[in-house]
Amino acid sequence: MLLKKMNNMIHIYRYCSMKYLSRNIYYLFRKQNDIIYLKNSRKYSKIINENDNIENTSHIPVMVNEVLHYLEPSPGKIFVDMTFGAGGHSMKILESSPNIKIFALDRDPIAHQFALKLSEKYPEQIIPLLGRFSELPQLLCKYKVNVNSIDGFLFDFGCSSMQLDIGERGFSLSKDGPLDMRMDGFRYPQEPTAAEVLKEITEEDLAFILKIYEKRFDQLGRFTHCATKTFQALRIFVNNELNEINYGIIIAGFYLKTNGRLITISFHSLEDTIVKRHMSANITETVANKIPLKFSDYGKHYTLTEMKALNRIPWKMLHKHVITPTEEEINKNPRSRSAKFRAITKVI
Repeated sequence: MLLKKMNNMIHIYRYCSMKYLSRNIYYLFRKQNDIIYLKNSRKYSKIINENDNIENTSHIPVMVNEVLHYLEPSPGKIFVDMTFGAGGHSMKILESSPNIKIFALDRDPIAHQFALKLSEKYPEQIIPLLGRFSELPQLLCKYKVNVNSIDGFLFDFGCSSMQLDIGERGFSLSKDGPLDMRMDGFRYPQEPTAAEVLKEITEEDLAFILKIYEKRFDQLGRFTHCATKTFQALRIFVNNELNEINYGIIIAGFYLKTNGRLITISFHSLEDTIVKRHMSANITETVANKIPLKFSDYGKHYTLTEMKALNRIPWKMLHKHVITPTEEEINKNPRSRSAKFRAITKVI
């Protein structure tokens, strides 16, 4: 019943994604050769085998002190790490307090292998889940997790260091490799790589995608090379990241206890804006609006019922302003320099 209710309530295809391409192009992407798929699967298995030692993986979790401070781990609490990656945040949470359970979700098969390894070290404390944010309800059904039962959710958006460090994944500008960019790897071979998108997409559709995403990157307040912005725009498009983030926050609202914590670490304004819209209840049909509510229709008059609904905000921010990394952390981990940390609690 819960899944049916959520599916009826949540509409996620508002942001630019595969669904916005012409039907012919979309179905052309779905045509895959079985021989090519087998070859790719073998190559991907090799990548996993070469990188499956979690103890030797060099990964520095971003803003981990802030995560522990606002998540408040204590014995008996249950958390969901929505972006497990190499497990940096989850390991610190487990080390901070005994008898903690973490559902370790990631859409990346390599990250899932790391979660399986960590579950051997922490049996019955780490529960590995392979899937996207939008697939979490189905995955939790197996463990009979009820709504309003989770103490905290953690989102660390964007690419993980592990993905950037493996050239074959196609995420890094500095490493040679095929232009893949699929965070799911070869789990969904019918879905296109970034290279296939560029090969088949029309010039008009490509211009539309870049216009949507690059315009928002320009609002970061610091110089970003056009090649970097284009690279990021393709990655976000290929992985449908913005819809997944929107869906993930809604799901977190269902499963969090009252006074449960939601932690987000974003790395550009596209991600952070969705978080801010949900914090202020600036959503329409469960989708975060693209502009602040006061600018959406300043000529509209609201009834008393509508005003009460608008003022019924389910979230409360736990700090006054967005938190950014310290200079010391940036020096130790340059990849943290653009991070924006927000901690909110569920109040209704």
